[in-house]
Amino acid sequence: MAILYLHAGHSKTGTSWLQAALRENAAALAENGLSYPLFFGFGAESGAEIGQGNGLPLAMLESREKLRASLELIDRSTCPAGAVFSSEEFFPRLSEYEDPAMLPRAARDAGFDRVEILLFIRDPVGHAASLWQQYLKRGGGFAPVEAFFEKYAVPNRVARFFERFARLAGVELTCLNYDRHSQDLLTPLQAWLGLPPEALTPPSAPVVNRGMTRAELRLQAALNRRVGRVGRFLSDALCTELPNVAPDPIRPDTAIQRAMVERLAPALARVNGFLPRNERYRQDIAPAPADSDRAPLGFSSEQLDLIGDALGSEIRRLRVELAEMRDMPRPRN
Repeated sequence: MAILYLHAGHSKTGTSWLQAALRENAAALAENGLSYPLFFGFGAESGAEIGQGNGLPLAMLESREKLRASLELIDRSTCPAGAVFSSEEFFPRLSEYEDPAMLPRAARDAGFDRVEILLFIRDPVGHAASLWQQYLKRGGGFAPVEAFFEKYAVPNRVARFFERFARLAGVELTCLNYDRHSQDLLTPLQAWLGLPPEALTPPSAPVVNRGMTRAELRLQAALNRRVGRVGRFLSDALCTELPNVAPDPIRPDTAIQRAMVERLAPALARVNGFLPRNERYRQDIAPAPADSDRAPLGFSSEQLDLIGDALGSEIRRLRVELAEMRDMPRPRN
C-alpha cells in the first residue's frame, strides 16, 4: 500500500529536528520503500540550519487538481511504500480547506491508498512561552511575553484541526504531546512511519532552532522594533552557529498563566476528548524564574563575536546593495 505521510508540526514541537532527521535519513527511508522528495529545493537544509521542510510547496496548494498533479511528480518506482512530507504550514492550511475530503481524494487520484498525518501538540503554558520566543526570533515581534499570553490561541486551532480530520475517511490522524516525547522523538517518528526500531539515526546536529537567552531576546526585540521581521538574520545566526547555548526559561506571572489556561479550557477539553490519557493537554502552570527581570544580562565572547559578525555582514550587504542602486542607469523621461 502506498501511503502519503504528512508531518504537520505544529510549531515549537521539535519540527526542525524532525525535518533534519528525515532529510539525513533519506537513504534509510528509501531502503524501507519511502521517499522524502525535495520539491524545488525545499527541505535541502543541512546541519543546524533552520528551514521549512520539504512539504511547503504541497501545503501552499489550494485545489485538488494542483495537489494531485504535484503528487504525481513523485517517482515511486524505487519507493513503492509511499512518500513523506514535513511542513508546519500543513497545520494551518489544511484546516482552511473548504472541503477537507479534498486531501484524501487528491491522494487517491495520485495513486496513494490513504493519508497519514502526524501532529504534535504541546502543553499550553510551555508552548506559549516558546512560541513567544519564536515570535521574537523569526516573526519580527517585540511585545512582552505577558501581552503574548493574552492572545495565545493555538489550542483553538488544534481543536478545529481535529474536528476536520480525526474521523475523515481516507485519513489517519496521529497526535502526540511533545512534552511526553521531547527526549526521544525518533521512536514515535519511526512508529508512525511503520519502520522497525533503529531504522533511523539521530541528525548530526543534536539541537536545531534552539531557544534563546534573555540577553539575546532583549537585543533581538530592540532590533525588531527598528527593522521588523528582517531582523531575524541575527537570531538565525545565533541559533544556527551556536546551537548548544542553553536558553533561559521565560514565563510570566502565574496569575497570567492561569488566566490563559482558563480562557482556553473549552478548547483544551475538546482536543483531550480525541486523545488517549498520556497524550492529552495538561495544565503546566509553574512559577516564573525568580528575579529574572532584575538579573544582569550578558553575552559570552562567542556570542559577541557572532553578533558583531552578523550585524557587520548585514551592514556590508546593504552598503553593496545601495551602491549598486546608485550605479544603475536612470530611466529617461
